[in-house]
Amino acid sequence: MKKLIQKLSRRERIALLVCAVVLFLGVFVYPLIKKASTHHKEQKELLENEVALLENFNKVLQSAPVVQKQNKQLREALRKVDRLLFPPIKNPVMTKTMMIKLLKEFGPNLNITVSLERSLSRSSSNQMSLYVRGNGRYSDLIRFLHQVETHRPLIVIKKLTLSPIKARRRYSRGRRRSYKPKSNTPKITGISFNMSIQIYCQNKENGS
Repeated sequence: MKKLIQKLSRRERIALLVCAVVLFLGVFVYPLIKKASTHHKEQKELLENEVALLENFNKVLQSAPVVQKQNKQLREALRKVDRLLFPPIKNPVMTKTMMIKLLKEFGPNLNITVSLERSLSRSSSNQMSLYVRGNGRYSDLIRFLHQVETHRPLIVIKKLTLSPIKARRRYSRGRRRSYKPKSNTPKITGISFNMSIQIYCQNKENGS
């Protein structure tokens, strides 16, 4: 090998040396350089990501007082809303019973009857629609409606119809002739009403 190299001219030796250097660089040095470049690129990307996260974190810190204020306002608003909602409907029968008791307390002299509306099956799980019937004196009805409208939690009156209760004409025994009242205008003895109401309840998750 040594004799072969000695036979080569100076130019050929230089060319051979250059080829050896290029081969060495291509086989050993270039992969190392490429690996180092890739590592440097990855580190640069990580650094840029960390810088971006740090900037976002600083923005969050700067906006923290605003967020805390908004969160406080939101909690206060939710507490106000909760006062307008009935307890969660865990059992529709129990909720209906509670409403019957409440409405009869509002109008003890109104002969109140309560039933579920047929549209209940189409209502959501936190709503209940009820149909209320009753009759009695006008003054009792006014007090009843006032208590319903001002009650908290909120009771929404969707529909209300009123009709007068007129006095029946009396008949004498054994005769079909009616008793003639002093006035031609029938006497009104009371008011009957039909009312559709709706209540809104808290979600089960919030109420538990």
